[in-house]
Amino acid sequence: MFFKKSIELREYSKFVFTKSIDQIFQNLKKFGKRNRIKVDDLSYLTIQNIIDIYYNLEYKSINRNLSDKISNNKQNYIELSNINLPEVIIEKNDIYYFEEKNTKVNFVGTDKASGKVLHLRKMHKTTNLSKKIICIENADPGYDFLFSKNISGLITKYGGANSHMAIRCYELGIPAAIGVGNYLFEDIIKKKFIDINCEIKKIF
Repeated sequence: MFFKKSIELREYSKFVFTKSIDQIFQNLKKFGKRNRIKVDDLSYLTIQNIIDIYYNLEYKSINRNLSDKISNNKQNYIELSNINLPEVIIEKNDIYYFEEKNTKVNFVGTDKASGKVLHLRKMHKTTNLSKKIICIENADPGYDFLFSKNISGLITKYGGANSHMAIRCYELGIPAAIGVGNYLFEDIIKKKFIDINCEIKKIF
């Protein structure tokens, strides 16, 4: 009983925390709109970039300043994305040589699900999620809205059996594969259609 309550309260605290984070994102969107910066471009800025120009009252210099940072950070992102790194870094030598091991997948429930694969990186109002197998990177509370979209199943790259999304899928009876790892996740999102069989713990 203690462990069950602990997990529930942990996940609830994460949910409350994400509400605050969501409010920050909403304010950032307003800031971007006011300064003619696209939402996608805002992702290439750090919070410190925003704080540094907080007292700058000249509209044009704010836009120019942040546009330069966005351009530089985009280029850095492209270059750094070509570097293959281990999922977990314990010591500095881990970045020079490592082995990608198969991850133990956490299957939720014993049901089956079939559907088209949708790798959800961005959410748009026109995105139709109904009857699809949704693939996301992390099993975080921020994706709780998925459960109002009539999805058939869920697959996450990271996350464990006690993660928020695993618990929610169990509560709602949605077949899920939580924490499939980088190798399997990248293979799954290339497919158009898949089956999840939680009873035999297989993804086809």
